Amino acid sequence: MGVSKQYTKLLDTFCLFLKQKGKRFTPEREALLLAVFSLKGHFSPEDLIKQLHKQDNTMSVVTMYRNLPIFVEANILERTCLSSKHTRYEMIWAKEHHDHLICTDCGTITEFNYEAIEILQEALAAQYCFNIERHHLELLGTCHTCQQRV
Repeated sequence: MGVSKQYTKLLDTFCLFLKQKGKRFTPEREALLLAVFSLKGHFSPEDLIKQLHKQDNTMSVVTMYRNLPIFVEANILERTCLSSKHTRYEMIWAKEHHDHLICTDCGTITEFNYEAIEILQEALAAQYCFNIERHHLELLGTCHTCQQRV
C-alpha cells in the first residue's frame, strides 16, 4: 500500500507532537492515525473501530478511547456535533476552519463558513480584551428535507 505525501506530513506532525509531549509513537497510535486519515467527514467512535477492523487491526475500544484525546490535543481531530445525540469527530488537520448546521431530526450535518460570523467574533474578543485560540459553533435546527415532512 502506497503512502500519500499528505499522510506522510500528518505522520511527521503527529510524531513531532508526541515527542514534544514526552509520549511514545506506538503501533496502536499509528494504526489509529491511519484509520482517522482514511475516514471522510464526521465519524463516530464506532465508525473508527469499524475502520480499524477493515485494516485488520483488533484494537480494543478502550485503547481507542484513551488515544482520542491525544489526537484532539494534537489538532488532528476535533470533537464535533457535541449537541447531537452522539459524539462525532472530524479530522481538522490541514483543513480550513468551518462551523456546523445540525438537523435535530435526521442528524444531517452541514459545514459552512460565513465571514460575518468570524468578523463578529473578532469584534467581541476585542471588546472584552479576549484572545480567541479556537472556537466551535453549532447551529441546531431542522433541515429543509425534515421541514417538508411535517
